[in-house]
Amino acid sequence: MKKIAAVISAAVCLAVLAACGAPPPENTVPPSPTATPSAPVVSESPTGAPGSATPGPGESVPPSPSGSPGTEGGPLMQALMKDDLAADRELVGLFLDYYTEHHFELRFLPQFRDAASLSRDDLSFYVFNMAIENTTDYRGYVTKEEFETTLRRYLGDIEYEHGDSEYMTFDGEKYVPVGWDYMGAEFFRLTRISRAGDTFTASFDIVSFYELDFMDSYEDVSPNMRAVMDELGIMEMPENPRTAIEAIKAMLLRDDYDEVFTNGGRITVTFRLVRGQDNLFIYTSCEREYPPEYGEP
Repeated sequence: MKKIAAVISAAVCLAVLAACGAPPPENTVPPSPTATPSAPVVSESPTGAPGSATPGPGESVPPSPSGSPGTEGGPLMQALMKDDLAADRELVGLFLDYYTEHHFELRFLPQFRDAASLSRDDLSFYVFNMAIENTTDYRGYVTKEEFETTLRRYLGDIEYEHGDSEYMTFDGEKYVPVGWDYMGAEFFRLTRISRAGDTFTASFDIVSFYELDFMDSYEDVSPNMRAVMDELGIMEMPENPRTAIEAIKAMLLRDDYDEVFTNGGRITVTFRLVRGQDNLFIYTSCEREYPPEYGEP
Protein backbone atom coordinates (compact mmCIF):
# COMPACT_ATOMS: atom_id res chain seq x y z
CA MET A 1 0.00 0.00 0.00
CA LYS A 2 1.26 3.40 -0.88
CA LYS A 3 0.88 5.53 2.23
CA ILE A 4 0.37 9.27 2.23
CA ALA A 5 2.66 10.93 4.73
CA ALA A 6 4.54 14.25 5.27
CA VAL A 7 7.66 15.98 6.34
CA ILE A 8 6.99 18.50 9.10
CA SER A 9 9.95 20.67 9.94
CA ALA A 10 10.83 20.89 13.60
CA ALA A 11 7.89 22.80 15.05
CA VAL A 12 8.60 25.71 12.76
CA CYS A 13 7.73 24.93 9.15
CA LEU A 14 6.48 22.15 6.94
CA ALA A 15 8.31 21.01 3.86
CA VAL A 16 6.63 18.79 1.32
CA LEU A 17 9.11 16.33 -0.16
CA ALA A 18 8.64 14.06 -3.11
CA ALA A 19 9.72 10.56 -2.66
CA CYS A 20 7.14 6.44 -2.33
CA GLY A 21 6.68 4.95 1.14
CA ALA A 22 7.57 1.39 1.93
CA PRO A 23 4.69 -1.04 2.48
CA PRO A 24 4.78 -2.36 6.03
CA PRO A 25 5.60 -6.05 6.56
CA GLU A 26 3.05 -8.48 7.92
CA ASN A 27 4.63 -8.88 11.35
CA THR A 28 2.64 -7.98 14.42
CA VAL A 29 3.61 -7.23 17.98
CA PRO A 30 2.79 -9.79 20.69
CA PRO A 31 0.61 -8.55 23.56
CA SER A 32 2.57 -6.54 26.10
CA PRO A 33 2.80 -8.08 29.57
CA THR A 34 1.45 -6.08 32.46
CA ALA A 35 3.55 -5.32 35.50
CA THR A 36 3.58 -3.07 38.49
CA PRO A 37 5.07 0.27 37.38
CA SER A 38 8.51 1.03 38.69
CA ALA A 39 11.07 3.70 37.98
CA PRO A 40 12.64 2.81 34.62
CA VAL A 41 16.34 2.58 34.01
CA VAL A 42 17.55 5.01 31.35
CA SER A 43 20.07 3.41 29.02
CA GLU A 44 23.29 5.01 27.95
CA SER A 45 23.51 6.03 24.30
CA PRO A 46 24.35 2.99 22.12
CA THR A 47 26.44 5.27 19.93
CA GLY A 48 28.91 5.86 22.71
CA ALA A 49 27.89 9.49 23.07
CA PRO A 50 28.68 10.93 26.48
CA GLY A 51 25.85 10.85 28.98
CA SER A 52 25.18 10.93 32.68
CA ALA A 53 25.16 7.82 34.80
CA THR A 54 22.03 5.67 34.62
CA PRO A 55 19.61 6.73 37.38
CA GLY A 56 18.64 4.11 39.91
CA PRO A 57 15.12 3.35 41.14
CA GLY A 58 13.33 6.46 42.30
CA GLU A 59 15.96 8.83 40.91
CA SER A 60 14.94 11.41 38.33
CA VAL A 61 16.79 13.00 35.46
CA PRO A 62 17.55 16.70 36.02
CA PRO A 63 15.24 19.04 34.08
CA SER A 64 16.47 20.36 30.76
CA PRO A 65 17.41 24.04 30.71
CA SER A 66 15.84 24.39 27.28
CA GLY A 67 12.51 22.91 28.32
CA SER A 68 12.18 21.11 24.99
CA PRO A 69 9.88 18.07 25.35
CA GLY A 70 12.35 15.89 23.47
CA THR A 71 15.43 16.86 25.45
CA GLU A 72 17.19 14.41 27.73
CA GLY A 73 15.82 15.12 31.21
CA GLY A 74 13.15 17.39 29.72
CA PRO A 75 9.40 17.31 30.34
CA LEU A 76 8.67 14.17 28.28
CA MET A 77 11.33 12.05 29.97
CA GLN A 78 10.26 13.39 33.37
CA ALA A 79 6.64 12.50 32.66
CA LEU A 80 7.54 8.98 31.53
CA MET A 81 9.44 8.35 34.76
CA LYS A 82 6.43 9.07 36.99
CA ASP A 83 5.02 6.22 39.05
CA ASP A 84 1.44 7.10 38.03
CA LEU A 85 2.07 6.80 34.29
CA ALA A 86 -1.07 7.45 32.24
CA ALA A 87 -2.12 8.82 28.84
CA ASP A 88 -3.31 12.07 30.38
CA ARG A 89 -3.54 15.46 28.69
CA GLU A 90 0.01 16.42 29.70
CA LEU A 91 1.61 13.30 28.24
CA VAL A 92 -0.55 13.44 25.09
CA GLY A 93 0.67 16.99 24.50
CA LEU A 94 4.32 16.14 25.16
CA PHE A 95 4.24 13.25 22.67
CA LEU A 96 2.54 15.49 20.10
CA ASP A 97 5.35 18.00 20.50
CA TYR A 98 8.04 15.31 20.32
CA TYR A 99 6.76 13.56 17.19
CA THR A 100 6.07 16.86 15.44
CA GLU A 101 9.71 17.74 15.98
CA HIS A 102 11.00 14.22 15.21
CA HIS A 103 8.62 13.74 12.33
CA PHE A 104 10.16 10.61 10.68
CA GLU A 105 10.70 8.68 13.90
CA LEU A 106 7.27 7.01 14.11
CA ARG A 107 6.14 7.69 10.59
CA PHE A 108 8.61 5.35 8.90
CA LEU A 109 9.20 2.91 11.76
CA PRO A 110 8.54 -0.54 10.20
CA GLN A 111 6.50 -3.28 11.76
CA PHE A 112 8.59 -5.83 13.64
CA ARG A 113 8.36 -8.17 16.60
CA ASP A 114 12.09 -8.13 17.27
CA ALA A 115 15.32 -7.29 15.50
CA ALA A 116 15.42 -10.67 13.76
CA SER A 117 12.08 -10.00 12.04
CA LEU A 118 13.22 -6.77 10.36
CA SER A 119 13.63 -7.08 6.60
CA ARG A 120 16.52 -5.34 4.86
CA ASP A 121 14.09 -3.29 2.75
CA ASP A 122 12.11 -1.94 5.69
CA LEU A 123 15.08 -1.44 7.98
CA SER A 124 17.23 0.34 5.40
CA PHE A 125 14.35 2.63 4.39
CA TYR A 126 13.81 3.67 8.01
CA VAL A 127 17.47 4.11 8.87
CA PHE A 128 18.17 6.07 5.68
CA ASN A 129 15.33 8.52 6.38
CA MET A 130 16.30 8.93 10.02
CA ALA A 131 19.87 9.67 8.94
CA ILE A 132 18.51 12.37 6.61
CA GLU A 133 16.41 13.85 9.41
CA ASN A 134 19.46 14.15 11.61
CA THR A 135 21.77 15.85 9.14
CA THR A 136 22.00 19.46 8.06
CA ASP A 137 24.23 18.58 5.12
CA TYR A 138 22.34 16.03 3.00
CA ARG A 139 24.42 15.14 -0.05
CA GLY A 140 22.03 12.80 -1.86
CA TYR A 141 23.40 9.76 -0.01
CA VAL A 142 24.08 8.38 3.47
CA THR A 143 27.51 6.98 4.31
CA LYS A 144 28.02 3.52 5.78
CA GLU A 145 29.19 5.08 9.04
CA GLU A 146 26.15 7.38 9.23
CA PHE A 147 23.89 4.41 8.53
CA GLU A 148 25.44 2.30 11.30
CA THR A 149 25.32 5.15 13.83
CA THR A 150 21.66 5.85 13.03
CA LEU A 151 20.77 2.16 13.21
CA ARG A 152 22.18 1.86 16.74
CA ARG A 153 20.67 5.18 17.72
CA TYR A 154 17.05 4.09 17.14
CA LEU A 155 17.10 0.28 17.18
CA GLY A 156 20.02 -0.57 19.46
CA ASP A 157 22.81 -3.05 18.85
CA ILE A 158 21.23 -5.28 16.22
CA GLU A 159 23.04 -7.22 13.52
CA TYR A 160 22.72 -5.92 9.98
CA GLU A 161 24.38 -7.01 6.75
CA HIS A 162 24.99 -4.08 4.40
CA GLY A 163 23.72 -4.38 0.83
CA ASP A 164 21.26 -3.17 -1.80
CA SER A 165 17.55 -2.99 -1.02
CA GLU A 166 14.37 -2.20 -2.90
CA TYR A 167 14.75 1.49 -2.07
CA MET A 168 18.48 2.15 -2.37
CA THR A 169 21.81 0.89 -3.62
CA PHE A 170 24.93 0.29 -1.53
CA ASP A 171 28.38 0.54 -3.12
CA GLY A 172 30.37 -0.48 -0.06
CA GLU A 173 30.73 3.08 1.20
CA LYS A 174 27.36 4.81 0.89
CA TYR A 175 23.60 4.32 0.38
CA VAL A 176 21.91 6.10 -2.55
CA PRO A 177 18.08 6.17 -2.92
CA VAL A 178 16.40 4.79 -6.05
CA GLY A 179 12.92 5.91 -7.11
CA TRP A 180 10.48 6.20 -4.21
CA ASP A 181 8.49 9.03 -2.72
CA TYR A 182 6.47 10.03 0.32
CA MET A 183 3.81 12.70 0.56
CA GLY A 184 1.35 14.24 3.01
CA ALA A 185 1.57 14.59 6.79
CA GLU A 186 0.86 12.44 9.83
CA PHE A 187 0.30 13.34 13.48
CA PHE A 188 0.36 10.80 16.32
CA ARG A 189 -2.08 11.06 19.24
CA LEU A 190 -1.24 8.97 22.31
CA THR A 191 -4.16 6.80 23.45
CA ARG A 192 -2.62 4.24 25.82
CA ILE A 193 0.68 3.75 27.60
CA SER A 194 2.03 1.26 30.11
CA ARG A 195 5.35 0.18 31.55
CA ALA A 196 6.75 -3.25 32.39
CA GLY A 197 10.16 -2.93 33.98
CA ASP A 198 12.26 -0.79 31.63
CA THR A 199 10.02 -1.33 28.60
CA PHE A 200 7.19 1.02 27.65
CA THR A 201 4.25 0.11 25.41
CA ALA A 202 2.45 3.05 23.78
CA SER A 203 -0.40 3.22 21.25
CA PHE A 204 -1.10 6.20 19.01
CA ASP A 205 -3.97 7.10 16.69
CA ILE A 206 -2.75 8.37 13.32
CA VAL A 207 -4.28 11.49 11.78
CA SER A 208 -3.24 12.00 8.15
CA PHE A 209 -3.23 14.97 5.78
CA TYR A 210 -2.82 15.35 2.02
CA GLU A 211 0.40 16.45 0.36
CA LEU A 212 -0.84 19.98 -0.40
CA ASP A 213 -3.07 20.46 2.65
CA PHE A 214 -0.79 23.13 4.08
CA MET A 215 -0.85 25.20 0.87
CA ASP A 216 -4.28 24.75 -0.77
CA SER A 217 -7.59 26.54 -0.32
CA TYR A 218 -10.61 25.11 1.52
CA GLU A 219 -12.23 23.32 -1.42
CA ASP A 220 -9.02 21.46 -2.32
CA VAL A 221 -7.86 20.15 1.06
CA SER A 222 -8.61 16.89 2.86
CA PRO A 223 -11.57 16.50 5.24
CA ASN A 224 -9.14 16.57 8.16
CA MET A 225 -7.65 19.89 7.03
CA ARG A 226 -11.14 21.30 6.45
CA ALA A 227 -11.86 20.59 10.10
CA VAL A 228 -8.73 22.56 11.01
CA MET A 229 -9.69 25.46 8.75
CA ASP A 230 -13.20 25.47 10.22
CA GLU A 231 -11.65 25.66 13.66
CA LEU A 232 -9.49 28.60 12.57
CA GLY A 233 -12.33 30.26 10.63
CA ILE A 234 -10.29 30.56 7.40
CA MET A 235 -10.78 29.63 3.74
CA GLU A 236 -7.14 29.97 2.63
CA MET A 237 -4.08 28.52 4.34
CA PRO A 238 -1.78 31.11 5.95
CA GLU A 239 1.77 31.45 4.63
CA ASN A 240 3.24 30.15 7.87
CA PRO A 241 2.17 26.50 8.38
CA ARG A 242 2.87 26.82 12.13
CA THR A 243 -0.66 28.22 12.53
CA ALA A 244 -2.24 25.04 11.16
CA ILE A 245 0.24 22.75 12.94
CA GLU A 246 -0.48 24.31 16.33
CA ALA A 247 -4.24 24.13 15.65
CA ILE A 248 -3.96 20.43 14.80
CA LYS A 249 -2.06 19.73 18.00
CA ALA A 250 -4.61 21.67 20.07
CA MET A 251 -7.51 19.80 18.45
CA LEU A 252 -5.81 16.44 19.09
CA LEU A 253 -5.72 17.29 22.80
CA ARG A 254 -9.52 17.42 22.91
CA ASP A 255 -11.55 14.45 24.13
CA ASP A 256 -13.62 14.51 20.92
CA TYR A 257 -10.62 14.52 18.55
CA ASP A 258 -11.74 11.18 17.07
CA GLU A 259 -15.08 12.75 16.13
CA VAL A 260 -13.41 15.77 14.51
CA PHE A 261 -10.73 13.90 12.55
CA THR A 262 -10.90 10.81 10.35
CA ASN A 263 -8.71 8.12 11.87
CA GLY A 264 -5.83 7.01 9.66
CA GLY A 265 -4.93 3.93 11.67
CA ARG A 266 -3.05 3.05 14.83
CA ILE A 267 0.56 2.34 15.72
CA THR A 268 1.69 0.50 18.86
CA VAL A 269 5.36 0.52 19.82
CA THR A 270 7.55 -0.77 22.61
CA PHE A 271 10.63 1.22 23.54
CA ARG A 272 13.28 1.88 26.16
CA LEU A 273 14.45 5.29 27.29
CA VAL A 274 17.95 6.32 26.27
CA ARG A 275 20.17 9.24 27.19
CA GLY A 276 23.21 10.87 25.66
CA GLN A 277 21.56 11.59 22.29
CA ASP A 278 18.85 13.86 20.83
CA ASN A 279 16.13 11.22 20.53
CA LEU A 280 14.71 9.63 23.68
CA PHE A 281 13.76 6.12 22.55
CA ILE A 282 15.24 2.86 21.31
CA TYR A 283 12.41 0.91 19.68
CA THR A 284 12.05 -2.83 20.30
CA SER A 285 8.83 -3.60 18.39
CA CYS A 286 6.18 -1.94 16.25
CA GLU A 287 2.68 -2.92 15.12
CA ARG A 288 0.50 -0.99 12.70
CA GLU A 289 -3.25 -1.23 12.10
CA TYR A 290 -5.01 0.41 9.17
CA PRO A 291 -8.70 1.22 8.52
CA PRO A 292 -10.48 -1.36 6.32
CA GLU A 293 -10.86 1.15 3.48
CA TYR A 294 -7.05 1.29 3.16
CA GLY A 295 -7.02 -2.30 1.93
CA GLU A 296 -4.26 -4.78 2.64
CA PRO A 297 -0.86 -3.19 3.39
